Amino acid sequence: MSHKKVTLSSRKSMNPWYTSKLASLKTAYKASSDLTKAEMRNKYIHAVRKAKTTHVRQLALSRKGGVWSILKRNSKSHAKQVNVISPSGDLTRSDLETANVFKTVFQSKVNSLKKTAKPQALIDVLPDYNDKWDLISCSPKNVADAIDKLKSTLSSGTDGISGRLIKSLKFEILDALTLLTNRCLTEGYFPTCLKHTRIIPVFKNKGSPKDPSCYRPIAIASVLGKVIETIVNTQLKQAIDHLLPETMFGFREGKSTEDALIKVTDRIKECRQKKEYVAVGCT
Repeated sequence: MSHKKVTLSSRKSMNPWYTSKLASLKTAYKASSDLTKAEMRNKYIHAVRKAKTTHVRQLALSRKGGVWSILKRNSKSHAKQVNVISPSGDLTRSDLETANVFKTVFQSKVNSLKKTAKPQALIDVLPDYNDKWDLISCSPKNVADAIDKLKSTLSSGTDGISGRLIKSLKFEILDALTLLTNRCLTEGYFPTCLKHTRIIPVFKNKGSPKDPSCYRPIAIASVLGKVIETIVNTQLKQAIDHLLPETMFGFREGKSTEDALIKVTDRIKECRQKKEYVAVGCT
């Protein structure tokens, strides 16, 4: 059975959802002046995305089994087979043998990059906190907000469910996904199937394609699992973010390397204005 590659295009001949109204909006956008071009462009893009979403939703509902028949459908990869050099010096002959070689190489990289956590420096500056805290149930709006934060891509984990699919069917699966999320939060259990990650080796464009060390791993986790993780992360940040010191910039939303440099620079200028000596050290 052959597999036809489908490409989304703005031409009506390739997409039944591309209507004459969208074509008119595109014409108006192209002919608009510089003052209105941005507004017309946003209007056209919004209409195209809405038409795509409506079309995908109608297709899903027209299938036998409805929305869940698509969510449960297994996706198959048709990527070109890659042969790499195994530890024995021979080229791999099967997908399984190639996967095992990449597994060994990527695991060795992870082990070499592992570092022992040293949280004591952070613990020393944290205030005393004796209040009890735990995860709480979420609302459908919380789940909807987590879905909105997903990237609208076709990438999917081992379950074959992409971010674009979940965003397109957000309202159809919202109640069921809220129930699943709350069961995870209240029971303290994260399904094993959502922990599985698809690892895709990507060539670095340097070295030999047959050398497994010339590839970098791209991990694609379950998108459904990301929704639950986003909700947990939101609750966790609300509980501890106000306890963290203002000088902590790493791995915090709304704080970046630039913010840290600006704060250090401002502090240096402040000290110099007071005729104080300034020294910067690294640990």
